[in-house]
Amino acid sequence: MKLKGTDLERIFGLSTNAVKYYEKNGILAPQRNPENRYRIYSQEDMQLLGSAQQLRHFGFSVEEAAAMMRSVPEKQGAVLKRKEQEITDELERLAMIRDELRR
Repeated sequence: MKLKGTDLERIFGLSTNAVKYYEKNGILAPQRNPENRYRIYSQEDMQLLGSAQQLRHFGFSVEEAAAMMRSVPEKQGAVLKRKEQEITDELERLAMIRDELRR
């Protein structure tokens, strides 16, 4: 299945600039239509973008998501653990702020 950029943008709810940013960070690598040079996205591009979006949902930046997706599976667990610790630390910080506000 081949998609145009506008199709990919609509499916994922992203702007043209956001899709290009994913390309710039190496997550997407569309082919080009030889007739008009428009970007053409594959099923694999859709899967990669879906994975990147899931990582974004977990709090990863686009750059972090790209690095995570390029890393070997053995290292991904450690990256996820670090992110989990970052989230735990942030929750503790926010809980302290909440407690201060309640006083």
